[in-house]
Amino acid sequence: MDLDPTRRRTIRDVRDIPPDILVQARQLNDPEAAEELLLYYTHASAALKMAQFVLRAFVHGEDPEALLGAGWSAPCTGLVVPDWSLDEKMTRPCAELLAPFGGVVPQRRYRASRQSWDLGLSDFSGLPALQRDDLVFRWADGVYELSHPHARVYTPIEPERLEPIGDVDVAVRRWIAAGLARRLLEVGWMAGGTCDKMLADSGFSPQACSADATIAARALFRELTELPLDEICVPGFLGPDDWYES
Repeated sequence: MDLDPTRRRTIRDVRDIPPDILVQARQLNDPEAAEELLLYYTHASAALKMAQFVLRAFVHGEDPEALLGAGWSAPCTGLVVPDWSLDEKMTRPCAELLAPFGGVVPQRRYRASRQSWDLGLSDFSGLPALQRDDLVFRWADGVYELSHPHARVYTPIEPERLEPIGDVDVAVRRWIAAGLARRLLEVGWMAGGTCDKMLADSGFSPQACSADATIAARALFRELTELPLDEICVPGFLGPDDWYES
C-alpha cells in the first residue's frame, strides 16, 4: 500500500475524500485495509465519521460515491432498539419503555444468549427491535436522526440473532428480568428469602418498581427458587409465559 505522507491527516470532512484516495481504497477489496488507508489521511476530528463511512461503504456494500453525494444525510436500513438503564427499566411502565418505537409495536427481539449474558451484555437478552428502512444518517455529526432520546440504531441487521415476539408485554418483562438477574449475579445474591428481599439486595425498593418490573421480578424469583439450576439458558427465559403475564 503506497501512502503519501505529505497528505497525511488532511481530510477534515468525509465528503472531501480525494477521488484518487477513494479509488485506491476500493481497489484494496478489504474493509480493514480500506479503513486503515482512509484513516491515515483523515484528521482526528473526522475519524469517527470516516469509520462510519467505511462501515457502510466497504462492509455493508453501499456505493461510496452515492453516500458522499447524499450530502449531510443518507437513508438507510437498521434496527431501532430502546436504550434504557436497568434502573429506568425497573421503574418505568412497559408503554414508556416501548416509546422509542414511536407507537409501532416491535415484532422481533434479540435472542437471549447465555454467552453474551455471562459477559455482562444482559441488555441484549430479549432486547425488542424494530426494523426501519427510512432511517436518516447525518454525516454532519455522525448520528442517526431519531425522534426519541432513548432510541438507538444497530446495523447491520443480523437475522440469525433475532426471533419473533408473541406478547410484547411478556417480552419486555423478560428483558427486564434478564437485566435484574445479571445485577443479582454481580451483587452475589444467594437464592432464598422473599422477592422483596431479592429486590432490596439488588438495590431496588419494591415500592418504587413499576407494575411490569414487579411482575418480572416475581417471575424471576420463581425461576431462581423453584426451577433446577440452569447454566445454559438466560435467567428470565426459563419460566413459562404465564409467569410473566400478571
